[in-house]
Amino acid sequence: MALGAFGLAALALAASIAVLTGGPDSVSAQQQSTDQDLTLHGDNASPRGIWSDGSTMWVADFSDKKLYAYSLAGKARIENKDISLGNFNFKALGIWSDGTTIWVLNTADDRIRGFSLSDGSRETTRDISLDDDNDIPAGIWSDRTTMYVVDQNDKKLFAYALSDGARQSESDIDISIDRPRPIGLWSDGSTFWISYDHHGDYVQDDHRKLYAFDFEDGTRAEESDVPISTDANSRSSGLWSDGDTIWVADKFHRKIFGYQLPQPTLSTDATLSSLHLSGVTLTPNFAATTTTYAATAPYTVASVTVSATPGDRSATVVILDGNDDELPDTDLMKAGHQAKLAVNENVFKIQVTAEDELSVQTYTVTVTREKPLVSVTSNQAEVFEGDTAEFAVMRDAAIPEQLEVKLSVSETESLIPNSELGSRTITIPSNATSTALSLTTDSNDDQWENHSTVSVAVEDDSGYQIDSMASTSSVLILDNDFPEATAALAVSPSTVLEGATATATVTVTTQADKQPHGAAGTLILSQVEDTADSGDFAMLDQGAFAISPEDFTAV
Repeated sequence: MALGAFGLAALALAASIAVLTGGPDSVSAQQQSTDQDLTLHGDNASPRGIWSDGSTMWVADFSDKKLYAYSLAGKARIENKDISLGNFNFKALGIWSDGTTIWVLNTADDRIRGFSLSDGSRETTRDISLDDDNDIPAGIWSDRTTMYVVDQNDKKLFAYALSDGARQSESDIDISIDRPRPIGLWSDGSTFWISYDHHGDYVQDDHRKLYAFDFEDGTRAEESDVPISTDANSRSSGLWSDGDTIWVADKFHRKIFGYQLPQPTLSTDATLSSLHLSGVTLTPNFAATTTTYAATAPYTVASVTVSATPGDRSATVVILDGNDDELPDTDLMKAGHQAKLAVNENVFKIQVTAEDELSVQTYTVTVTREKPLVSVTSNQAEVFEGDTAEFAVMRDAAIPEQLEVKLSVSETESLIPNSELGSRTITIPSNATSTALSLTTDSNDDQWENHSTVSVAVEDDSGYQIDSMASTSSVLILDNDFPEATAALAVSPSTVLEGATATATVTVTTQADKQPHGAAGTLILSQVEDTADSGDFAMLDQGAFAISPEDFTAV
């Protein structure tokens, strides 16, 4: 959460300003949230670091070797929650806890020690030894992963791994200000605030404030500064906040003062700074002010990665489908938003909601995925009844996605079961270019039936396009129970004179278009001639010759 402009002038005139005078516990201040002030126990005379779980506030005492516990709501002491630091930890400055362990910064030996928050026992394995350069530490804060330590000399937040105390110099944050002696530190994860010890360096009253910095790079975030006490005697120290009130330990007044944390000026930026879909090209080219795009994807692109970066980092981005329902990310392990592409149109709506949660802008991308080319074929020209007719249904690319194809099966006669006929859907598996369609034929019998042609056709569907050159494939189914052929002999003319020629014609008859495939017939004929010049014919012998199917006459 990046905090917006605080409005110093407005706060200076706010009705909630309390002007307190007189006495060592009074302070002239542009102070807010006075009902949150906490007066410390008399023994807690040197308060430094503070931390709270939202109910109890612990205050590190620089001299008394103890963390004092107070009720944040009732402001009363809770002595049974005090934590004794022991003689080895006698200069406590900063404290921070994850709710289980509480870490205490000791400036006497530049070490952060761990204690159990529940009973105050030492947790030596949680100790953190500071870098040699981090030799004047003054305050600590952690994001539960990294422990940050502000150093008064180096004007830097030194970074250490919270888990094992290892140095993480790559995560150090330089503080972009040359004000001396930073001492308190607190952050909301986007902005961090630092209090500065007073050593006569405040020339003007408006120098008395908590200074705000951007957590990413340490640059000043002046609009988020928090004006605090203008009393010349005030000595600010440790900080802690619940997000609304920020508490500041004051060493001189021995109090914890509460101030209203600046309410953020929420961003209204609901634009994208970049938009990219893998495997496709947007038309037109991306521009933050252009909200409608189109793209074409080849059939082989079955999914896309949507990468959308908001113009303001505080904005949120949600990917919706064409029905404005949130589109699930199909692979949470990959960067970006993974989404499947259906064939034809796919509508992606990239909805950007600004930090103020009121400003919303939607970018729409329509991706048209091309259809696969589907065909059907068979390597068989013909099969006999009782065998299987095999077809292959194919698409033009093997991708990690199955494809449903609609087919229609028909035949000219009746040599396959009725259950095989009609419409059906067949699936081409993922990563395959084809699948087999097997059609059973009637069982082999001894009854003659007409040959039949079975045909498989690809039916129209929105999920693919049909190859016009291979939209249908056929196989001839043959009945192998061939009918008997009959043979007849005719002599013409029936009477001839001696020396003339008579022609004998043999006629073989089968059923029309049902010639035996590849079979040859043998016909037995008698051979005669005139032997006595008397006009009488005598039988000489008998002979045989073969007749091929091509010689048959179909009637």
